Amino acid sequence: MRNILKPAARTASSRSRRSVRGVAAVVASFALAAGLGSYPVDAQETAAVSETASVQATRIGDVDVITINDSDGEAWGYGAKASLEDIFGIKRSGEGEIEEIVSLTVDGKKLAPEFYGFTNNAGGGYIAFDLDALNEVPPKLVEVEARTTGAATYSIAESDAVPTARELSPSGYGQNANAAASTNPTGVGMARATDETKWSEEVQLSSPIVGTGKERFDNIGTEPYFKVRPTGELPNQVGEDIRITRIVVRNTENNSRNADDEAVVLLNDGADGQHYFRSPTQVRDDRNRVKGFEAVFFNPETGDSPVADEFIIQSGQDSLKIGVDGVDAWDSDLDTLRSRYVVEVYGSFRVPVGPSTAPAPTSAATPTSGPTAPADPSSPAEPTRGDQPQPSTSSVPLDDETKRFDMEGRGGIRLNPATTTGESPYETTATVDGSSTFSKAVVRINAPNSILATEAYSFNLDKTETGVSFERRVVSTSSDYVEFEVYPVKNGQRVDSVQVPNGAKFTMTSNFSDNPESIDAVATIHGTSLVEPKEPVKVSPPDGADWVEKQYPNPEMPKKCGLKVAIVADQSRSLNYGDENGFKSTRDATTAMVEALRSAPGTEVGLYTFGRTATSSTGGPVPLEVNGQVNPTITNAIDGWTTAKNGDATNWEAALNAVMGQRYDVVYFITDGMPTFDEDGWQNRGGTPAGAPYDYAGAFVQERSLNRAILAANKLKEAGTRIVPIQVDLTLRAGNVVTRDYVLKNIYSYSSGAPIPRGTLVSMQNRPRYDGKDVFDNWENAVYPNTEIIVNVEQAVNSTHKTNNKVHLMDIIELGDYNAIHTTDMEEWTYGTREVKQMGEDISGPGDTVHIENYSALAAQLEAIAQEVARLCHGKIIVQKQIVDANGKVLTDGAEGWGFSVMANSPIIDAGNDDLVYADSKTTANEEGADKPQASWNLVTDNPATATITEHQQEGYKLYQRDEKNAVCTQNLNGEKSPLEVQNTGATGFRVPVNTSGSHVATVVCVVANTKADQPNFGLEVKKVDLDDRNTTLSEAQFEVREVAAAEGEAPQTWDLEPGTEAGTYTLDTVLEPGKEYDLVEVKAPTQDGVVYSLLTAPVRFRGTVQDQGVAVEYESDGKWVSDISTQGVWSVVSDKQTAYLEVANVRQGNMPKTGGAGLQLPILFGGALIAAGALLGRRKVAA
Repeated sequence: MRNILKPAARTASSRSRRSVRGVAAVVASFALAAGLGSYPVDAQETAAVSETASVQATRIGDVDVITINDSDGEAWGYGAKASLEDIFGIKRSGEGEIEEIVSLTVDGKKLAPEFYGFTNNAGGGYIAFDLDALNEVPPKLVEVEARTTGAATYSIAESDAVPTARELSPSGYGQNANAAASTNPTGVGMARATDETKWSEEVQLSSPIVGTGKERFDNIGTEPYFKVRPTGELPNQVGEDIRITRIVVRNTENNSRNADDEAVVLLNDGADGQHYFRSPTQVRDDRNRVKGFEAVFFNPETGDSPVADEFIIQSGQDSLKIGVDGVDAWDSDLDTLRSRYVVEVYGSFRVPVGPSTAPAPTSAATPTSGPTAPADPSSPAEPTRGDQPQPSTSSVPLDDETKRFDMEGRGGIRLNPATTTGESPYETTATVDGSSTFSKAVVRINAPNSILATEAYSFNLDKTETGVSFERRVVSTSSDYVEFEVYPVKNGQRVDSVQVPNGAKFTMTSNFSDNPESIDAVATIHGTSLVEPKEPVKVSPPDGADWVEKQYPNPEMPKKCGLKVAIVADQSRSLNYGDENGFKSTRDATTAMVEALRSAPGTEVGLYTFGRTATSSTGGPVPLEVNGQVNPTITNAIDGWTTAKNGDATNWEAALNAVMGQRYDVVYFITDGMPTFDEDGWQNRGGTPAGAPYDYAGAFVQERSLNRAILAANKLKEAGTRIVPIQVDLTLRAGNVVTRDYVLKNIYSYSSGAPIPRGTLVSMQNRPRYDGKDVFDNWENAVYPNTEIIVNVEQAVNSTHKTNNKVHLMDIIELGDYNAIHTTDMEEWTYGTREVKQMGEDISGPGDTVHIENYSALAAQLEAIAQEVARLCHGKIIVQKQIVDANGKVLTDGAEGWGFSVMANSPIIDAGNDDLVYADSKTTANEEGADKPQASWNLVTDNPATATITEHQQEGYKLYQRDEKNAVCTQNLNGEKSPLEVQNTGATGFRVPVNTSGSHVATVVCVVANTKADQPNFGLEVKKVDLDDRNTTLSEAQFEVREVAAAEGEAPQTWDLEPGTEAGTYTLDTVLEPGKEYDLVEVKAPTQDGVVYSLLTAPVRFRGTVQDQGVAVEYESDGKWVSDISTQGVWSVVSDKQTAYLEVANVRQGNMPKTGGAGLQLPILFGGALIAAGALLGRRKVAA
């Protein structure tokens, strides 16, 4: 078992002076609870000056005089109470605050002010001093004079409670250029001289777009620009200068839009410099689409600079203007532009030269992994659910790729990106983004190392409610893996959650006395965000049409298994005019989609239809499957989609309203039309939606109908529902496909019957034919197939009368005056044409529609969509547990109650609630659809990954390896099953690849076997019998048991069997090891009544394991291990837990073996006989 001690080894600079302390600390740490204690936050103590153990305190005026006399080092834990930064602390509990430390003397040496400091808190505060200033560790006599505003008690602080160097620095700690760097690893007290600095590693600055416009630039002309004012800082930076290293401009939408790769960058509008980039590096997404460019200024690692001058800025003081030669879908509206583009600015700070650890950036500056490490350029912007929480964050990449430290949020709590500094100890921190609740943290550390290694882990939170402390519970620990849970406690009881303020900091510290070959440490923090989600930013349509309502961005498709899906199907009259029966095609397509979704457990489906109105066919969302079959409610609803219903119009608003409030994840919106009707009531008699529609209402696209549909869609998207229009082409009588139409300014038909004033503009539809003759040119371009029903305004107004070109198939006239034709005065009655696809994007988002050429292709498309959704359930890790005997024979196939943890190299584990995390733990149990107990995790990834799986070892068991591997794993990818290479990670863990093929993720199944540990040795009793008559026992035989393979460097052992108490029996004491192979050799044949028997011609090879029923023995026969070789003259009989009982037959000399068996003259291999219920032969009696 791993030794978890605290604190572990210190830095090399301090280790040489503390050899005695180091040994004593290790010894003393064994008295701690495996190094796992509680972590108090502002714990309260009685506010009175008193004497506690070796700490004495008296108050003289406003000065507390504290004396700590510890001659043997026990009070300081033999040095173990120092923090991981080598700081000792004295805890103050009481009223008032510390104003200053008048003096601090250790073992007669008065310390300089830079070596001590103090902090205050609600419960009192801390006085702290640096070990590097001491002559001896631990100190024997500490004398402190501290001016305070109230009385208090004092005690030696525990290691985890000691303030950090940075927390102490405001009181003067480390504030001297001569202070040792090790005094403050985070940068306090570092050198300040410019000639002792260097440019830091590259960090990403905060650079939101703060301005835009168009202006004339040198080299590229008049083009759009992005303006940013970068901010950022490093804790150990020297001075305020930031040198720009590179700038990335990229489009974040999931489409082909991009910013061109020719740019001009101006510093402070060119007053402080500018540079022209003719051909900067293109930035592409994971589909290899160009999304923008990267302009490189400086590489701090190599010192290379393709730009002649240094671009130097100061945080928040200077601006950068990036003019770009072409920006797809550029918009002068900042909110719209920000939803489509980002500008990433990277820079380098002046930092001290010296042995300091890697700088820890603030939340506004994040180190990158190299000059080409911008965020994935294909990632679409996600302002889709308001200020949506990010479940996972990434830690600072260390130079050593074998070491990873991370913190991730789960359940809604939002964390700023984690950062890691130091090296044994490694300190990983993440701050809370917004007021939150905290329920627990699960810390998992996988670090295979030497058996004598000592380690120290801590996890704490710096701010929370008063009176809250934290306790730890060890979940699992082994020589290579530790998992523990940290949870809040109040009034001595665990509480469900506590509130934490914005900016509160979680800190995970990991310390190792040796250098493990790899470290994987992830803290999963559970909690919720108390911040009200911000309303998503509405954006203008890409074409800039000011009459169209702004829309909310379409939420991304949730990456989880088991979605709530709405299928909304157009059932208006137009389905009669498709390439085939549109109603049947929609039924078949919906059936295909539902069937494909069956492979996604937990899916719910709601079916809806619409025309002029909308209805729910299923009464809302229902489970997709019932008793292993498609829910009859769903199949019955689909069967009812046979004819046009809900009226002759296309009311997108009503259809979208119908699914409102059901919290669907996604709505698939199937239609071949455009919005021609709405819920406003203006097209209904009485001016209300309840009234009957006016004549010819809902025939053509109306502005109000489109915009009200957009508003309805916005409500759905604001609630987190993604909308995917499935747009089927509508082909007209002439064979032309409707791709666009005029959007009317809410125009009634001439014959509508609406109570509108004379002179109001109305539409007039004319008959295309009279007396069987065409009277209008190209009229078939405007009507449904095989009809004269006008459906497309654009084609109708372009169809002129054959004899009077002032008259059109459809005209806009004044009510009451046929001759007042306004058809050519288009601004009076239309907003112009709008693409069908664009109207689909108006209710969803750019690139979010699915185009289908005809109804015959609808089923295949919906099935493909459903398969893509269901694939989120296909990628899995499944762990199954076997209990085996010492020989690997399966005793229990599918054991319950065994814990396993999975740690992936990227956040691919679906933890539910839209959380994708790095790590999770589960226990094997009966899962729905599984034939045996298992633990399983759904995986969501587009790229190959790796996962490390660790077993939580149970007491009394040990891992059983097969082929020297800790597990046997297979994968199923694209329907093909194949073995997976397993890499052992320590004694109970293993690493496997998670492969992908296109959009498909492998299902990985791993079987882990355990056997009982430390099984007792067993003995052997052989009864010699006559082959022809087993009731005849044979005496005077002699047997040996020989070890088949000895330990390395030793000779195989041999034991003689002694005559037993019963005639014809031969015994061996309990010297045989479970699972080990032995040969039973007959060295002297028996005689009976003058009859001489033959020797066994070959050894009997066997092995045994001790089980609850007794010793189970197996034999080697023909290269296999079997439990029965009775045909060869060897029988297993009832055994107890200490002895295996066998009967071995001999043949008389001259007799041939009986037919039907291998024969006693052939090699007989003797092994573990499995003692099975129902096959017991009865326990033999031993003679008195």
